Amino acid sequence: SNSISMSGKNGVLVMINGKENRMPLSALVQMLQGMNSSNIEKIELITTPPASFSAEGDAGIINIVLIKNTGDGFNSNASLNVGYARKEKTGLNLNFNYRKNKLNWYGDYSFLRNHMLQDFDNYRRVVQDGTVVEVSSNSDRDAFQVNHNARLGLDVDLSDKTILGFLVSGFDQKWSMDAVNEVPTLENGEQATYLRVINDEVNQLQNIRGNFNVQHNFEKDEQISFNADYLVYDNNNPTNYLNQYFDVDNGNLLSEDRVRSGKITPLDISVGKLDYKKNLNEDIKMEAGLKASINRFDNEVSVSYLENGIWGFDPELTQTYDLEEDILAAYTSWTFQFSETTSLMAGLRYEQTRSLLNSLEKSGIVDRNYGELFPTVFFAHDINENNRIQFSYNRRISRPTFRDLAPFVIFLDPSTFYTGNSAIQPALTNSGKFDYRWKTILASIQYNNSQSFIARFQPVVDLEENRQLVTAANLDKVQSVVFSLSLPWEPFSWWNIQNSLTAMWTEVDSEYSGGQINEEQVSWSGNSAHNFTLPKDFSTEVSLNYRSANIWGISSFGEMWSLNFGIQKKFGNDWGNLRFSVRDIFNKSSSWRTEADQPDLGIFVRSTYQINWRTFDLTYSRSFGNNKVKGTRKRQTGSEADQRRAN
Repeated sequence: SNSISMSGKNGVLVMINGKENRMPLSALVQMLQGMNSSNIEKIELITTPPASFSAEGDAGIINIVLIKNTGDGFNSNASLNVGYARKEKTGLNLNFNYRKNKLNWYGDYSFLRNHMLQDFDNYRRVVQDGTVVEVSSNSDRDAFQVNHNARLGLDVDLSDKTILGFLVSGFDQKWSMDAVNEVPTLENGEQATYLRVINDEVNQLQNIRGNFNVQHNFEKDEQISFNADYLVYDNNNPTNYLNQYFDVDNGNLLSEDRVRSGKITPLDISVGKLDYKKNLNEDIKMEAGLKASINRFDNEVSVSYLENGIWGFDPELTQTYDLEEDILAAYTSWTFQFSETTSLMAGLRYEQTRSLLNSLEKSGIVDRNYGELFPTVFFAHDINENNRIQFSYNRRISRPTFRDLAPFVIFLDPSTFYTGNSAIQPALTNSGKFDYRWKTILASIQYNNSQSFIARFQPVVDLEENRQLVTAANLDKVQSVVFSLSLPWEPFSWWNIQNSLTAMWTEVDSEYSGGQINEEQVSWSGNSAHNFTLPKDFSTEVSLNYRSANIWGISSFGEMWSLNFGIQKKFGNDWGNLRFSVRDIFNKSSSWRTEADQPDLGIFVRSTYQINWRTFDLTYSRSFGNNKVKGTRKRQTGSEADQRRAN
């Protein structure tokens, strides 16, 4: 499936050579699947990000370090992907690097077109004045996703010690859909109403980003760098609905009405970041830095109805909002190498946040000004050549995304819709982790405690109106214990096995929608990937993934598993690679199933989202030019965390 997780948590930041790759998740997964492993030097898993990284998010970082080449010249890589999952999909990835004397140009472009058939089902059962009311919504969706991503950068070596960099990037992500929704309603088991909703939707997100960077090395062990970023986003999300009401006895059309909703959200982000590094001696290293992030957005959300040929706005669901959010941060981080076998890294980050959300009718809907300290401690000790232990602790914050804060309305039917939540609060998480490595086997145990945990896509039911909202919500307290085990094994030189197992205990304790939620559950997930090296430059991979049922906010998430297969052929004389793969052979991981049962409130909600199907992919990739060209330098911009909140 198109997901990346670490230690049982999603939202992992993926970097390539220390720089975030700003692709949508599906395109990023596709790119990683087509990446030639011979170009990868190492993969770094950063489960405890140091204080130099933003305190945003609680998952971790995966940094893919590509092999660094030397010399001048030009090289590039291209890959083409075609696939089928009940409908067609195509993808293209291009990148280049040109180095000449003191100039280094680099860039990339990716394209994805994915035609998808999707099925959404939502079932709600409530008790109203002794009557059991059941509402079912089945949405048959025909969707297109078209993504363009491009990046162009220039590094200039002003001297042996100073590098000046410029980077311009952008994307256009357009999702469009036509859907037919069948909505029967039953009262005490007898059909009471029947509604059909025909709708079309477009959700287009566009972005352009400029980055200026300068890096200066005073001496071999002392460096200062400055990043300035300016990002502009625009999100346009219009939807049209035709509601048709039928006679339940003979199926005749009784009446129909038209509704349309819209959301226009321009967003500006300005970021400045200053970092300083110095090795005080061979055993002590220090880092310090400052960062300022200024975010501004407007959000125009509207719902209107057609009456007597005239469109009229719904005053309760139509509004214009504006948000001002400023985040100022300072950090310091120290690394102590006590001996060849023992090291300690300790850091402290402070972030001051001011958030102000207003509407045309009301100011101060959200008015927050708060400061938080985020400590990080990481201790590592090599007992001997084959045994290593690590302890770490960190405190992090998960702020609501701008989509969470910007109210919107998407109807599944007239009484079931998705919306934002301007009242959502940021979540704070404390995590402690212990790792033990014996040779290549790695075991870890981690404890997480989150206050005001942000749970997205949670059902809220108004019993009086029998209306269901699906929105983001805060849960008072969520804690978990995660045990992970990694067991690589190489039975033969031609057979490599990567096994991983994760077991997680989760407890949710919160007031929610007028009731008290107290649930706990033990869940687990596992992965076993088998890579075979075959004669004549063929290789193949078989993988099995499993995830048991688990808690998802106030809901439970159904089990999922997939069996996947891929085969690759490397052609001689630099003619590239050809790969064929089948993902989710038995179609068991492409459907999301959730249930929320609140018997004390007389509410039961079940939702199923069939978002994808068994997928066949064929990918061809090839490198061009001089493979000894020196690669681009490893660096971050200053706006990675801010970009994640905008998507």
